[in-house]
Amino acid sequence: MNEEIPIRFQWTANELLNGYRWHFRHRFRPLYRYAFWLLIAAFIIGGAYQVLLSGSSSGGLPLLAAGLYILFYLRLLRPWIIRRQFAKRPDRDSEIEWRISANAIHARGAHSNSEFTWPALAKVVQTPAGFLFYPTAQIFHWLPRHAFSSDMDYERLSLLAQQHAMAFHRTA
Repeated sequence: MNEEIPIRFQWTANELLNGYRWHFRHRFRPLYRYAFWLLIAAFIIGGAYQVLLSGSSSGGLPLLAAGLYILFYLRLLRPWIIRRQFAKRPDRDSEIEWRISANAIHARGAHSNSEFTWPALAKVVQTPAGFLFYPTAQIFHWLPRHAFSSDMDYERLSLLAQQHAMAFHRTA
């Protein structure tokens, strides 16, 4: 099992957004995510109800506006900001290649080349769509599942990460 696992993909804004989705999904437990969405729904429904009931905008409008803004920000504005920032990156749309073995992790892109070992990662998170490699709690590297040459390589990386990473998690 010392054979390298090749991972190769095009680094696009969609890949970055997909990585962010799984990063946030991993960071916030399901209970907190559901509670957050229920709170937003309560803001929108409660605010709209107060506006319709009272006929004035003073009571419910701030709640309605806050709920709609948060929803707008999360669904439209944040992805737009990420895409806009991505368009300014020098590594946008470049070919990324990872080669991972039990001994070392190699990453190569158009503007970078790095090599490190498993202890350099604070944690590894396996998702149904790929892996998140965390050198720190807030910084991650996204390795999408479609970049693996086979499902067998994807499972091999899962085993390697379980054996060698300081912390390993699975997110559904």
